[in-house]
Amino acid sequence: MLKNSKWLSFSTGELLPKSSMHGNPSPYFRKTFSVKKEVKAAELLITSLGIFKAYINGIEIDNDMLLPGWTDYSKRIPVIKYDIAPMLARDNAIGVVLGDGWYCGYLFLAGQSRIYGDCPQLIAEINIFYADGSSETIVTDEHWRASSGEIRSNSFYLGETIDRTMSAGDFSAFGYDDSLWCKPSAVCNSSQHLLEPAVAENTKLNLELIPELIFSDGTRLIYDFKQNFAGIVTADIEGERGSKVVFRHGEMLSSPQEIYVANLRAAVSTDTFICAGGKKEHFKPLFTYHGFRYVEITKAAGTKVTEVKGQVLFNALERTGKLKTSSALVDRIYENALWSQLSNFVSVPTDCPQRDERLGWTGDAQIFAKTAMYNMDCRRFFSKYLTDIRDAQKDNGSTTIIAPSMGLSGFEGRAAWGDAVTVIPYEHYIMYGDIDILRSNIDAAKRWVQYCLAHSDGFIRPDEGYGDWLNIDEYTDKSLISTAYFAHSAFLTARMCEYLDDKKGMLYHDRLFSKIRAAYNKAFVGTAEKNFILSSDTLTAYLLSYSFGLVSGKDCLYHIRKLLEAKNCHVTCGFVGIRFVLPTLCDMGMKQFAYRLITNQTFPSWGYSVLNGATTMWERWDSYTKEKGFSDTGMNSFNHYCFGSCVEWMYKYMLGIAPDTDKDGVGFKKVRIKPYIDDTGKITSAKGTYKSVRGDISVSWQIEKNNEALLVVSADEGIEAVMSLNDYFIIEQRHTVNAHTYRLKLTSR
Repeated sequence: MLKNSKWLSFSTGELLPKSSMHGNPSPYFRKTFSVKKEVKAAELLITSLGIFKAYINGIEIDNDMLLPGWTDYSKRIPVIKYDIAPMLARDNAIGVVLGDGWYCGYLFLAGQSRIYGDCPQLIAEINIFYADGSSETIVTDEHWRASSGEIRSNSFYLGETIDRTMSAGDFSAFGYDDSLWCKPSAVCNSSQHLLEPAVAENTKLNLELIPELIFSDGTRLIYDFKQNFAGIVTADIEGERGSKVVFRHGEMLSSPQEIYVANLRAAVSTDTFICAGGKKEHFKPLFTYHGFRYVEITKAAGTKVTEVKGQVLFNALERTGKLKTSSALVDRIYENALWSQLSNFVSVPTDCPQRDERLGWTGDAQIFAKTAMYNMDCRRFFSKYLTDIRDAQKDNGSTTIIAPSMGLSGFEGRAAWGDAVTVIPYEHYIMYGDIDILRSNIDAAKRWVQYCLAHSDGFIRPDEGYGDWLNIDEYTDKSLISTAYFAHSAFLTARMCEYLDDKKGMLYHDRLFSKIRAAYNKAFVGTAEKNFILSSDTLTAYLLSYSFGLVSGKDCLYHIRKLLEAKNCHVTCGFVGIRFVLPTLCDMGMKQFAYRLITNQTFPSWGYSVLNGATTMWERWDSYTKEKGFSDTGMNSFNHYCFGSCVEWMYKYMLGIAPDTDKDGVGFKKVRIKPYIDDTGKITSAKGTYKSVRGDISVSWQIEKNNEALLVVSADEGIEAVMSLNDYFIIEQRHTVNAHTYRLKLTSR
């Protein structure tokens, strides 16, 4: 791929120290070419070390952003392919501008820039296929032209500075005068063998938001987009030459006239535009993005800023799930989780889009993965991310807490985070039925389990890692969590081996699971006389014990009920426990507790954040409270999807759309329909659709008079719907080609 093309670079300044947070101006490249005959097809293959934006004949090729995305560039470099035939004329020009991106931009966790290399580089190839069967190839080489331009600095965290007085003009137009431009440097780069077709969908500006002006004093404006999101602000600007317009972004307001930025830490999140003057100019950053709801615009008194819009950025995944209930509160919780997914699916599944972090945290991703797969088609996205995880795996089998790992040491081997290498492939296969995902990841899963075994004592993992991250006053023994996840990964690896017909691997990991379970019970579970109380008498401890098959449901039931009643049915789990609380309650016959939890409006709860203005999931239950205001500025994101894992329960339990886990049923060849209909009166109707890889599945239920409910289920041809309505007395049922309709008698409220 791109064997005849050369890597190009162009120096726009002296090489800055790695400690410098700011980089050099962006390099611009261009090349003219002519089409000699009738064109049948034409394609552009392009990538960069750094990120790129490409144009042909003065037009953006697409509304893509931040391509080719983030990988370990020392192991693979994604190549983007575009169909450019409709854009070609007889005489043409291509223009490309590069940003620092993850390749050489400053990354705060690493505390330096230039993690992968010193400066951005470009490689591309245009292939033109003529109607007469001949073809022509235009490659990147010394005959291209290069210059600097209006983008003077760019950073994900600090923002972008655009100086229109230094604009390169319409540099991708054919007739553009590039006589003052220079020859680029053809870099001696031996990484051609790392080039491979991009796997995931491109990151794009997919939606547009129109804000409300909520404050203005003539030189300072504050706009509210009514939605926390990841992306950029665009605007039209008219001002005198050299005048500045500054865009500062924040998730919250600290007062009606001030945006709140303390939680951004070192991320300045500020874009600056310097006017060329004399006409209306359009502001659109190319190589940064921000997480925000509010933007503060500071300008000179005579400068006009109009057409302010929010451009929402995320990987362009297809929406597969939709859900609506009778409860506006629950619907908003669902929407908040969806918006946090959109905000954090930016090349990798990030933790948050606003502060100086934005990393592919593996623990967050595995906890939210099933919810993500219900909401959107994540086949390619998670396939790419699993490659990042494998690329980061250490020689000893340990997986890292972030992927790509940036080559950092000391960030591996931690429970729930490292276990992403078993959880995500398993859930991916169950949802999509793609056996290749197991083939690609089974060795990494086995190596992770062996690492856990080697770093255990009598099958008990050590007291280390993050534990039940960001719980509320409920500490769970980290050794218990680590050992529970060790057992879970052994079990999932056994199931993956079973699906792959690896009987030896299945038997080994099933036996290992049994040994870990026995050790777990001996170390952490009390005797029958003590009612099997756990050494950590916490909700998360019981949830993991039950969900991972380590302790029976009847032995956990009493303690879970006791803990919930003691907290007046409020949720205090952190990241590790939260995914399992609502499903476990339904499994144990306590669905009334599940519906109380999801509809609670007092602190701590999902509903409390909604009542306090949340439009995305918060990182902490106490990110903001009326009594104490904003929480710890060192770790407080208002757009963090982990607590949004409750949406998995909405699809799988509230609606009852559950994928079959049998080998002949995965990937929704079979769907098990078992809705847990609310008989508490908190939610009186629910409906939703999931577009599986085999077709649509729809479920709706509505409470009617006399304690009855109407349930309607439909599934496309090719999907076997297995009904499980044993909890209800069926009064009436009707079946047609397209739907199953049931009238059910509910238990007494």
